[in-house]
Parts: sequence; C-alpha cells; structure tokens
Amino acid sequence: MTIILILIVLVISVVIKSLYLNEERKLARLAEIKLPPSSSIPPKAPGSSPLSISSLFPESSARLAELAENISVALGDMNIKFNYGMHDHETPVFRFGLPLAEFQSDVVVFMRPSYNVITVLVGNPVSIPKLKRRAVYEFIGMINYEFNLANFEMDNKDGSLRLRNILLMTEPDSLSSEKINGWLKNSFEMMNLTFPGFMAISYGNAVPSEVWAKIQSRVDPSLN
Repeated sequence: MTIILILIVLVISVVIKSLYLNEERKLARLAEIKLPPSSSIPPKAPGSSPLSISSLFPESSARLAELAENISVALGDMNIKFNYGMHDHETPVFRFGLPLAEFQSDVVVFMRPSYNVITVLVGNPVSIPKLKRRAVYEFIGMINYEFNLANFEMDNKDGSLRLRNILLMTEPDSLSSEKINGWLKNSFEMMNLTFPGFMAISYGNAVPSEVWAKIQSRVDPSLN
C-alpha cells in the first residue's frame, strides 16, 4: 500500500512539474519582444529614401504614422542603424546602440499617444557603485534643476543611470524630421557632456558641485 501511495505521489509530482514548465514556456514566449526585420539604414546615398514604416499603421493612425516616419528620417539623417517594433499594435519603439564620445549607449525612442509625447531614453552603460549613489543623486539634482531640456534618472536598486527627454506631440506640423534630429542630438550631447562627471564622482573623489561648475562652462547655450 505504501509503495502504491509513493508511486501515486511521484506521478502527481511529474504531472504538476510538466504543467508548470509548459506554462513557463508560454509566459516566456509571451514576454519575448517580436521585432520585424531590421530597418537598419545605411549611410544615405544621393537621392535615396529612408525606409518607410507608414505601412505598419492603420489609416486611422495617420498622425502617428507621419511622426514615426519623421523619426525614421531623423535617425537616417544621422546614419543611425536601428530596429523598430510596435507596442500595443499602435506605437512604434525604435532601439539602437549609439557610440558616444566615451562609451556605447543603448537608446530607446518611443511614442506615448495618451500623453502626447515622444520620449527618448539614453542609457549610461556604467552602474553607479552603491557607496557613491548619494553623491550622484546630488549631482543629478544640480543638473536637473539648472538644465531645462531633459532629466537624469538613477535606479537606487542597481545604480543604473539614464537620461530621459520628451518632445510634445501636440503640434504635429512642427515636428519635422529636422526638429526631431536636433532634439535627439541635444540629448546625446548632454549625455556626452556629463558622462565624465558621473565617472569622476562614482570612481574618484570628485565633488559634485565642482564637477557641475566645470561642465557648465562647456555647455552649449542652445542646449538650455
């Protein structure tokens, strides 16, 4: 009788484990971000056209399609190779790696129609050490208070750092590819300017106020 009970328990355990693994596989598949073929854009040749993504949108989303096309053109004008995917079947998300002056940054550009903004997130590839995060928060506070274009954010759990910048979608006629191009370049330049300061504070004995004073002397007035 005991042996039979043990066998029954083992069979039940195997069945439960099998069902659990099957559900895990389903969740893993659902969590995967499915991107269409790469829309990588090579350096533009005279008379060439950037890859159109308008066909991904229904006719009712003509405004979003136009803005997505302008983002595509802006990235193409910078010779940036990118991948894009659709979130919730209506919002394009552009992803690419960007070689800045001192590091390689992961960048995401996406629309938020419910808030009427386009957002760019420029990641800092170096995590901030736990013991230096208070000083980095102080540095971030100085930048965010005086810099009127974008904000730096740090996750206190793991020290990850990024720059967030938004562009309003409320006036679509003014959101030309040239304006989006300039907006993105300003974001990249601000990360370039501040990265040495973050590293000096995080891995040296630099004082946040002194670092920010040096950066301010080099900041292009057009960025503010």
